[in-house]
Amino acid sequence: MIGMMDRKNIISLIILDIFVMILALGLIIFRYYSLTKMVSAEIESPSYHTSAAEEITPDTKINQNKKTQAEKRNLRFTFRHSQAKKVEIIGDFNDWIPQSMEKGKNHLWKIDLSISPGEYAYNFVIDGRPIRDPNNPKVCNVGRGFPNSFLQVKSKK
Repeated sequence: MIGMMDRKNIISLIILDIFVMILALGLIIFRYYSLTKMVSAEIESPSYHTSAAEEITPDTKINQNKKTQAEKRNLRFTFRHSQAKKVEIIGDFNDWIPQSMEKGKNHLWKIDLSISPGEYAYNFVIDGRPIRDPNNPKVCNVGRGFPNSFLQVKSKK
């Protein structure tokens, strides 16, 4: 078979193979650095660390729940998608358990949630695929393998 190929074809195949190998190596290096960057961002982020110094008794827990219920903010999340069959929301505020959104007029999906003040990462899930909120330019990485939208819920004070 090599006898049938002329020298130009062999050289072009070798160049193409080298190009593909360099491209694959570049992708591996990019993925490595993006993963290590996400891990370091998660470690450096103070908003996702909790303090173990506070002692929680059953009475404290009840008072905290009452306080948390009183401080919660009602937020409406919306997402417009004309071809989606199912839209859900996931985030720190629901322990990354998908909650279905309702489809309304003009392909507008919505959900109303009661969320305590704090900082949260979240995404929409469109037909099983996580998507950042296109209306929210704030992004964060919490080590879930994909970028997340960032939400800061302020107290009513």
